Amino acid sequence: MKILFVTRRYPPFAGGAENQLSRIAMALRKQNHSVRVLTGRYERSQLPAEEKKGVMIKRLPDPRIRVLGTIVFLLSLIRELFHREYYDIVITSMINETSSAAVLMARLLKKKVFFRISSKNNFTGSGLYRKLVFLADGMIAQTEDLKNRAVQAGYPADKITVIPNMICEPAFVRHRKRSGVFRILWCGRLHPEKNPMLLIEIAQLLKKNGPSFVVDVVGDGEQRPLLEAQIKEAGLCDCFRLHGFQKETSPFYQAADLYLLTSDSDAMPNTVLEAMSAALPVVASGVDGVPLLVRDGNEALLFPAGNAAAAYEKIRDLYDDPELSLRLGRSARLRAEECFSEKKVLQEYGRLLTDIPARRSAVPRQAQRDSNPKVTDRLQNDSSKLDKKEKHP
Repeated sequence: MKILFVTRRYPPFAGGAENQLSRIAMALRKQNHSVRVLTGRYERSQLPAEEKKGVMIKRLPDPRIRVLGTIVFLLSLIRELFHREYYDIVITSMINETSSAAVLMARLLKKKVFFRISSKNNFTGSGLYRKLVFLADGMIAQTEDLKNRAVQAGYPADKITVIPNMICEPAFVRHRKRSGVFRILWCGRLHPEKNPMLLIEIAQLLKKNGPSFVVDVVGDGEQRPLLEAQIKEAGLCDCFRLHGFQKETSPFYQAADLYLLTSDSDAMPNTVLEAMSAALPVVASGVDGVPLLVRDGNEALLFPAGNAAAAYEKIRDLYDDPELSLRLGRSARLRAEECFSEKKVLQEYGRLLTDIPARRSAVPRQAQRDSNPKVTDRLQNDSSKLDKKEKHP
């Protein structure tokens, strides 16, 4: 099967949704599917075309100029999509101009297309974009909550398949022994939705009442200058290490004693999945899909979003009880392997890609037969003739 992923942003410079698309693409390639990616070339250092683990990636012109950049990218995308011999199925995500163009072109060229819902924010975009994306043959929702939101937005429930994110198997199994400094890892975009500023309040409580600690912040974003300023203002420079964007995050998970999630909204955070796969204990805000990933007291300790005091108490519980930390980490690793492994997620994609196309081809024929008076009359006449023959053989 020839599968094409369409996304304007793709690793290495991308967020969680795009990183997950990359994992899915490479996993499907392992199953001998032909996999291609069309994305934007938004850094000059990026190659126009490259191959990664068998996945062919083509980066289209995407100048950093408002409006004009979007127009240039979309024209290049539409031109590429006309090469229909390269793909049978299109998978795209995020309700925006890119996914709308991908869905519309796939339908015009009679190719099957699926839209992947990665966030509840997918339903807050332009009404026109939503209408175009809803033309897709099917939707892939990470959680039941996202499926319900899609149904409320008007998409048929029977065309939505729930497939969770998959874990990225690390090249290590974490066995770090706690040293004198308690290391807390925070990883993600420095964006208001992720609420990195809550780290300041938590760090202040830890410094006043808790152990010697360091918060490793891995990631970049619009709130970095504000975070740096507040760290300095609060006198916490010795407690924070800002590492910026990192292509390889495994060493940070390996060195940490605890993973901390402070998001105000997060459908199914990849960073928590990565912590689970590394058997790293998690303290997280219990928002959106987080309680579906980790259950409070079983694989993690959850706190109300935005509540620094509650987060501090959970962190302190794990610091004071190393056995609890070990148990939560092991349970999280086991749950990741059972529910979010590459093998399990690919089984769901395999069923989707073989089942939904069959249903799509069957439905129009049934609808056409039922709506065509001539066909209906002919069937009724044939049925009457059969009844007469049975009565008068």
